Amino acid sequence: MLTPIKVVDGLTDERGHVLLQDPPFVPLLFSHAAAAWLWLGVRLWLGYQWLTAASHKLTDPAWMDGSGAAIRTYWTSALGTTPAGQPVITYDWYRAFLQMLVDNHAETWFSKLIVGGELTVGVAELLGAGVAIAASGGLAMNFAYMLAGSASSNPILALLEIGLILAWKNAVLRARLLPAAQVWTALAGGGYCRSRLITRRLSGRLATQAGPSDWQYR
Repeated sequence: MLTPIKVVDGLTDERGHVLLQDPPFVPLLFSHAAAAWLWLGVRLWLGYQWLTAASHKLTDPAWMDGSGAAIRTYWTSALGTTPAGQPVITYDWYRAFLQMLVDNHAETWFSKLIVGGELTVGVAELLGAGVAIAASGGLAMNFAYMLAGSASSNPILALLEIGLILAWKNAVLRARLLPAAQVWTALAGGGYCRSRLITRRLSGRLATQAGPSDWQYR
């Protein structure tokens, strides 16, 4: 025999699933419109950083002439060792990945991929279009640099990118893109709503057609 779940207001939903409450600052920081100006500044600053990084590479032949000399030099350095004789890259799997790229001369196309990625992330974050996706791309590049042993500004950028992903609703162009996102979310969840509606209607019809004895032991 199944024991009914006691529903506690604020702690469980209508299905009895436990709802863990967030600290008070979490909704304020990531969902409240009052924090929109904060994330606007973060978004614009991150976009500027990525555009600046891309612009330097766009004018550098070592990145754009098809030889990939700049990224190959970076990979070769990352595959080396420190003055103490320790590998620059901590994780063997990432070292093997970079070694595979070097062995296959992937620098000829990978350098342009990096420049294009930085440019795309910078433009998207400045415009506020696809903020979560752009921030995810930026975060992936930050982690790629950090895994290769380059700290620089990447830890700070990575933390801000994570914040931007969590606060994407406050970081988009609220006047135009957020309503569109809300419509998309409603449509995406419409299937679930329709399925529940169909289930309720079907259950009601079956209950009407069947007698009380038919449902007594079900």
